[in-house]
Amino acid sequence: MTPKFIYAGFFAAFMLVIGGVVLLSDNKKDDDSNIVASTTPTESVVIKPPPLSVASTSSSNSNNDTNGNSCVRAGCSSQLCVDKRDAGNIMTTCEYNEQYACYQDARCEKQSNGRCGFTMTAEVKACLSSLSSSETQVPTSEQSPVPAPIPVSTPVVDSKPAPTPVVVPTSQIVKPRGVFSSSGAGSSGVLSDENVRGVLIRGLWKDIEKTPDVFTFTVIDQQVTMVKNSGKSYSLSIMAGGPGSPLWLTETLGAPYINYSFRGETASRLPLFWDPIAQERLNKLAKALGEKYGNDPLLKLVYVSQMSANGLEGHLQNVDMTALKKAGYTDDKWVEAGKQVAKNFANAFPNKALAFEVHDVNSSASVPSRIINDLWNDPSLEHRVGAGMWWISGKTSYQGGLIEVLKAYPGDIYGQVIGKSTEPTRFQNSDYGTVFSQAKDIGMRYIEPWEYEFKPGPNGADGKWDVIFKDFNTWTDTLP
Repeated sequence: MTPKFIYAGFFAAFMLVIGGVVLLSDNKKDDDSNIVASTTPTESVVIKPPPLSVASTSSSNSNNDTNGNSCVRAGCSSQLCVDKRDAGNIMTTCEYNEQYACYQDARCEKQSNGRCGFTMTAEVKACLSSLSSSETQVPTSEQSPVPAPIPVSTPVVDSKPAPTPVVVPTSQIVKPRGVFSSSGAGSSGVLSDENVRGVLIRGLWKDIEKTPDVFTFTVIDQQVTMVKNSGKSYSLSIMAGGPGSPLWLTETLGAPYINYSFRGETASRLPLFWDPIAQERLNKLAKALGEKYGNDPLLKLVYVSQMSANGLEGHLQNVDMTALKKAGYTDDKWVEAGKQVAKNFANAFPNKALAFEVHDVNSSASVPSRIINDLWNDPSLEHRVGAGMWWISGKTSYQGGLIEVLKAYPGDIYGQVIGKSTEPTRFQNSDYGTVFSQAKDIGMRYIEPWEYEFKPGPNGADGKWDVIFKDFNTWTDTLP
């Protein structure tokens, strides 16, 4: 069986491994490249182990030797360098570890001992050195990094009182504009690119609040430090929903949920967005984040966490709407839940611009349209909460109704490109440049291409789109 590796939003495809045999359903992809599992949601509430991923391989990062063998990247985060013949038998857990980002610019090739490994460069060593020694294992020049889980330490509550946000007039709030990278806080290619004005920093709610009311921000702080050391700004997104919410939300606090299929894991739990417990805990999350990062002048944009299929984008793909309606869903409840969480985040970050990401909900553009327009027209929010569009492609065939909503929308629009430029079928006329024409047509002030676009070859676009990025930056500088 040939391993499959599918980029989907900002998660690699999860694959279930049982007894050493990889089981892959015949998945299909929608136009947003989110996996639509062929299995239907189950009513079981059994917790399955974390999903495993078959190693992905990339010929663009291989080094063929004279014997016909080659070294390729493998692992869910491309954190391993292995012989191509062994790649199909390697499995790693899909978990976040900051050190993996350091190896994105390293070359995967044969070492002097005849084995595959990453050749350490000064940049890679510097990246690893910037991480805490307790968080990172630095390999020798002839070793590939071993995928190690982030150490679990006893959370410590900061004894110092949290700083009080200093509220500034709305006219003085700096809203971001131009090109940011959708990831790459540890990538020298991203951080050194003159067209990149900032980097999106990502995290999971369950990683920063492992115990109720005890917050540890190590996974975020590491990324913030690297970005700030480069002199760039950053945006912040914390995933909730099925993949990001801590288990204690449903297990301990009893927040109601339904099961759904996410990335092939059919026992994923989706807490109900409108439930008072979920709303209260999201509010506490927002307050903790605001106290920690709200006064940082280099933080330019905050995405509103959602109880959606992937926890940040506003879609319910793979969610059985019949089951969700039985659990109490109505369009009105979803609209009010989204608006309330957005208001709570806005109150927690009184000096920042925010974005609520939108997709069709319940097969309609009506729900997201109501949310973003109500938020923009709410005088208490002072036009700080805009719309997010993490699927801009140049096409109008996908979610065409919502594109028309965004064209008519009077507020700020913040976008993310639907995929990498190496996936031409995802773009209008197979032309990556149409993304930026559409962004201008919609009035998008900010866009996040994928990290790949800013990296040097052979593992990146090698400056191919620099002219387009520079032009977009120049254009957004003319916006109010």
